[in-house]
Amino acid sequence: MVSPSLAKAETRALLVGAWQFHSSQIMDLAGPENDLAAMETVIRGQGASDVTILRNEGVSRTTVETALHALGLRSKPGDWIFLYYTGHGALAEASVKGTRDGDTDQFLPLPGFDPDSKDAERFIVDKDFYTWLALYVPRGVQVLMMADTCHSGTLHRSVDPRAMGMTPRLTLGGRNVELGSRPAPRFASTLASVEGAALTATREDLPNLFYIGAARDDQIAWENALPVEGAPTRGFLTWSFEQGLTTPGADGRGMAADQDGDGKLTIGELGTYLNVQVRMLSGQRQESSIIIPPGREGQGLFATVPPPPAPPVAPPLPGLYVADVKARASIAGPDHPWRVLTDGKGADFVWDNVRHVMLRRTGDTVAQNVKTLP
Repeated sequence: MVSPSLAKAETRALLVGAWQFHSSQIMDLAGPENDLAAMETVIRGQGASDVTILRNEGVSRTTVETALHALGLRSKPGDWIFLYYTGHGALAEASVKGTRDGDTDQFLPLPGFDPDSKDAERFIVDKDFYTWLALYVPRGVQVLMMADTCHSGTLHRSVDPRAMGMTPRLTLGGRNVELGSRPAPRFASTLASVEGAALTATREDLPNLFYIGAARDDQIAWENALPVEGAPTRGFLTWSFEQGLTTPGADGRGMAADQDGDGKLTIGELGTYLNVQVRMLSGQRQESSIIIPPGREGQGLFATVPPPPAPPVAPPLPGLYVADVKARASIAGPDHPWRVLTDGKGADFVWDNVRHVMLRRTGDTVAQNVKTLP
């Protein structure tokens, strides 16, 4: 929820999905197409109007990096960027072992991926995302990055300087395959103070980056038809995220992910909710992860709580017209169950205090011998 002081802040999004890979090495998927459509609905429902969507053949290293750079240029302090990917995820053997990044790298094989071609346009490594976010997104802009893929626990990790220029490797189909080297960032940094630094610094989590992964680094992320009649195949993380933001809580109000029901969804609450839901849907075979900058568990999300149902509006009191001014004054007052009108137009009732008759505006007699009104 955006604070009142940042009422003009905007939510922007880059939504990326791949389910048709045209690869002998990687099978096509059913869920990402549904996930991508659902996530667009969710983020637009949270007020985002600046939404970029890349799908299938439109997904490459260049298109993703270019779109993220453009979002960074359009963003201002107080804005949110939602970076979302749904598709395959895989592990590659790290070039340098024993670092704080671990012995494996996480990467996204993109449509057309063929490890024999070593085409860097067809894969993105975790360190690429970190570098792009560090260079292209101003620090005053909050980023929620979410990956509904296998092995996505730390897909936002930073660069280890000893690995620069090295070639990561992947075990695929029982054989070691070279992915090939990756190009440097295509665009200049939007932050002069970090120009080049993001390429050489060991891991320091970005202070404006909140990250959600569908599974731990050593886990598979599952997709399946979900437990709602007629529901299509979906990724468990995306489904849970959608439900947490769009369905009411146990009391029928707010959002299901708002654990304490105070009307403000925090990052910490969202992480707890997603982990419980993903584990339940997967039969404990998958556990989502969330990484939050230190001390920012209470950070409000861009999401806004759906307004509570408006209380029923009482029908207006019936209008009563009395032609005699003196008699009209005698029945005026806040305690009477009518509105005294000075004009007969639109009156529900007319009191003829001379003939002692109460009439409907249609002319029908309601009561006779009405000499006074309570």
